[in-house]
Amino acid sequence: MKKLIIILILFTVSSRSFSQSKDQVYAGIIMHIMKYVEWKANERKVIKIGIVNDSKLVLALNKIVKGKSIHFKNVEVAKYEDINKIEGVDVLFLAKKSTSLCAKLTSIASEKNILVITEMKQENTSCSSINFIEEQGKLKLEIYMAVADKCGLMISEQLKKFATLK
Repeated sequence: MKKLIIILILFTVSSRSFSQSKDQVYAGIIMHIMKYVEWKANERKVIKIGIVNDSKLVLALNKIVKGKSIHFKNVEVAKYEDINKIEGVDVLFLAKKSTSLCAKLTSIASEKNILVITEMKQENTSCSSINFIEEQGKLKLEIYMAVADKCGLMISEQLKKFATLK
């Protein structure tokens, strides 16, 4: 739990002080979030992260995942331009520029048990389980528990403590 707090603080500070790119910050946070999520129906030996239309985030994640595992599973990163071609993805990130795809993702995410992470400021969503928002220069997390439950995801209590639950 302390580790998660320290990581979130470091990413917030480092994104300002050490000029890490937004993609590097997001990549690190996505990797750490995955440690606090369990998929009820994942029998594969790999956890696959899909990124929609964001080459920079794909590069940043690929640097981080080398030689890493989560829940004793290797981690892979894939870039997608067409969400209809998503296959075997456990985590899917939609940047602001791809939010129009969110409506299509609602049924896909629940059918395929996908943790969808977005960066859209909305009152409520049926698309993402976790949402990144920036308030007063700080990155915060929103967790949509109903969506997570519908997608067969178990979010740890530790992660819930550091997020706004919706």
